[in-house]
Amino acid sequence: MSFALETLTVPAAIQTDSAKPLAIPARVRDPRLDVVRGIALFIIFIAHVPSNWLWSVIPARFGLSDATDSFVFISGIASAIAFGGTFLRHGFWTGAGRIAYRCAQLGVAHLFLLFAIIAVAYQGSVWTGRDLVGALGVGHLLASPAQAIFEAFWLHWVPASLDIMPVYIVLLAMVPGMMLLEKLDRRLPLVVSLALYLANAAYGLDPIADSSTGRHWLLNPFAWQVIFFLGFAFKRGWLPVPPRSATLTILAWGMVAVGVIYRVLPDGLGLGDAALWHALGGQLDKTNLDPFRLAHFLATAYLLHGLLIARPGIAKARIVRPFEHLGQQGLSVFVGGMIVANVAGLIILKVGDGPLGQVIINLGGFLTLYGIARVMGWYKSAPWSGKKS
Repeated sequence: MSFALETLTVPAAIQTDSAKPLAIPARVRDPRLDVVRGIALFIIFIAHVPSNWLWSVIPARFGLSDATDSFVFISGIASAIAFGGTFLRHGFWTGAGRIAYRCAQLGVAHLFLLFAIIAVAYQGSVWTGRDLVGALGVGHLLASPAQAIFEAFWLHWVPASLDIMPVYIVLLAMVPGMMLLEKLDRRLPLVVSLALYLANAAYGLDPIADSSTGRHWLLNPFAWQVIFFLGFAFKRGWLPVPPRSATLTILAWGMVAVGVIYRVLPDGLGLGDAALWHALGGQLDKTNLDPFRLAHFLATAYLLHGLLIARPGIAKARIVRPFEHLGQQGLSVFVGGMIVANVAGLIILKVGDGPLGQVIINLGGFLTLYGIARVMGWYKSAPWSGKKS
């Protein structure tokens, strides 16, 4: 089933550290983590290309959660691997300083992406004669450029299609506080995370994304942090991976089936008037990560975790090797993918969304992302620093 690609991006990288809850995470790359992150990045690319035929078959069309959930969850796992050990080896302030440095890097990348997409839209407007800059929803920048640029630096102005990275910055900034809580009791970080999720549901803590319109963030970081810290918790050992059991498996498949039926048959096999179906329809708000969406994500995570334990060779197959390269260079591929997606939109305007246009944007887009990953991998290997052979 096509939704398997989405769920594949969730649990493959879960590492069970519950036996040693305060152990320093090993800085060893897990190819499964890279593969599933690479798949999520390509799905995100597909979802941002207008008129893309593949949009109709991505996993989000067959379930209640999507690649965004998977990407945030994997980011939590990766953050535990990358930063958890720093706090334990070198102390809180060094760990917090490293987090601050990474947040600054992400902030620079976010600003670059923001203005690169505006530049692409401007050039597209010149080529096509359409107001593509206005279509981006950057009216605040056009009306009050100095104020908008100032607010962009502090994530108080976040265009609707570009808030994945700002969300990640906010979530990463929460890590030092969670590591302090871990010192008191390893259960406290998850208690606080859940409390924050519930407080947001009750009081609406979503931040402003555009002061000129009052628009809020498309992804509310105070809700999405619960998925991020679930991934962080599995790697840190704050939370054990649920055991494989027939009961949990049946419940998980039931949740997946509900998602498929809801997406494929909107009336739910004649259940359109049922209270549960109406409740489900009201719980699909992506912004605040409502409970049905979270439950669906956890169900697919559980099922795929069991599958990948039973068949660990899936993530080592040659056919998924290119996705491993994409996942290894997540930041560069994400930024490049968003820019390429906007360029792809211009190509569609020029050549149409017929078979030729679809081949160009999807095959060409993937090859471009793969090229970005390989080039960045080469740069990070610093071949110039070694001895000349």
